[in-house]
Amino acid sequence: MKHELKKNSNYKEQLLKLNRQNLIEDIEKKENKKIVYKKEIVNKKEIIPIIDGTHVNRLPAFWQTDRPWTVGFSEGKCGTPDYLVLINSAPKNLNFRQVQRQYLMRQMKRFKMEYKFLLGEKTETLHSENAKYGDLVFGDHKDNYKNLPLKTKVAYEFFASCPTTPRYFLLIDDDVWFAAEPIRKTLMEIRAENQIYGNFRQGSPRGPWSKKTGLAVNTTIWEPEKWPTWTDGPCTFMRGDVARIIARTASNTNWLAAIPVEDVFFNGIIRLKAKLKEPLKKTKFNPERIHCRHLKNSLSQLKTLTSYEP
Repeated sequence: MKHELKKNSNYKEQLLKLNRQNLIEDIEKKENKKIVYKKEIVNKKEIIPIIDGTHVNRLPAFWQTDRPWTVGFSEGKCGTPDYLVLINSAPKNLNFRQVQRQYLMRQMKRFKMEYKFLLGEKTETLHSENAKYGDLVFGDHKDNYKNLPLKTKVAYEFFASCPTTPRYFLLIDDDVWFAAEPIRKTLMEIRAENQIYGNFRQGSPRGPWSKKTGLAVNTTIWEPEKWPTWTDGPCTFMRGDVARIIARTASNTNWLAAIPVEDVFFNGIIRLKAKLKEPLKKTKFNPERIHCRHLKNSLSQLKTLTSYEP
C-alpha cells in the first residue's frame, strides 16, 4: 500500500485534536536551576507528569492513540538470516554502496547474515543496479531527507516480512562502519532485553538545533518542551524480538508527517509507546568505541575502515 500524505480535513482534524485531547495546565517554574514542566490534567485531577525535568517519560494522549500506518515497498525479499543488516542509502550514493557490498560479502562468510539497501521510489538507473546485485529495496515514497521517517518505517516493514525473526538487527546509514561481532556479543548480554542501542540523545522540539535545521515542531504537534530520550539514527541495533515490537507498534502509530526527525520518532516516541527501556547513556554504553562509527559522508574513511580493495 502506498503512503500518500493527504492534506485533507481528516488529517487536519487529527492534528487539531492534539489541543483538545491533551488538556494541559501550564505550571512552568524554576527551582534550583531545574525546570518542572507541564503536567497532564484528566478530569481536573493531576496525574503522572509527562516530563520529569529532563525528558518525556510518558506520551501525550494523541501519540498513545492507535492509527494504522503502512508505507509499502517493492523488490527485495527477506530470507531466514540470524543477522539482518538494513542500510539507508540515497540514489546518488553508488560508491558508498559498492564499498559496503564488498565489506558485507566478507561478513556473510562469518555470519548467517543478510543485507539490503533501502531507497525510495525506483528509477531506471536503480532498476539496472538492482538487476545486477539484487540487494535494493524500494519504498513507496519519494527519496528525500524529509521522508526519512518513511524510509525507516520501510525498514521495519521489511524486517516484519521475514518468515522467521532474525536474532540480531542492525539499521545504519551507508556512511557507517560497523563491527558485526561486537554488536552480536552486546546483543547476547542480559541487559539487551527490551533495549535499543546507539548513541544516546536528548533534546527539545523547539531548541536551537531544531530551529536552525528547520526541524522544530509547534506545540499543537508536540506539546511538551522535551522529547523522549532516543538513540541516534545513523547506527541503531537491537535484538530481533525488540525490532519486532517496534515494527508492530509503528504499524499502529501513523506518522502523519508531524514529527520530522526519524530517530526521535522511532527510537524515542515509538520506543516509549512500546514500553521499551530508555537508551543507555554514553557513560554506560558508547557504540563509537568498537561497535559502529558514523563517518559523515567520508568515502575515504569508509574504504580505510572496511579494508576496501578496488
